[in-house]
Amino acid sequence: MYFFAAREGHGPAAMELGRQADPTSFADNSLFDAPDELQANKWYSLALQAGVKEASDALEKLRSTVEQQAQRGDERARRIMLQWK
Repeated sequence: MYFFAAREGHGPAAMELGRQADPTSFADNSLFDAPDELQANKWYSLALQAGVKEASDALEKLRSTVEQQAQRGDERARRIMLQWK
């Protein structure tokens, strides 16, 4: 239901999907098989567009973490950043 609601513009559902995909808040009972920065970015962005103010902070933290990883030489993080531009 989260996916349907989020795609229909329900901000809190999109925020929850972002949290479940975010590596910093990923849990074993997540709807996702593994943490996924791209999915977290997508859902946080949709939550922000839907007016969820806390999504802005979540996006900023996610992007900052990935940027730091890229600066340390993480090739996966560099590829993720390219997709965000």
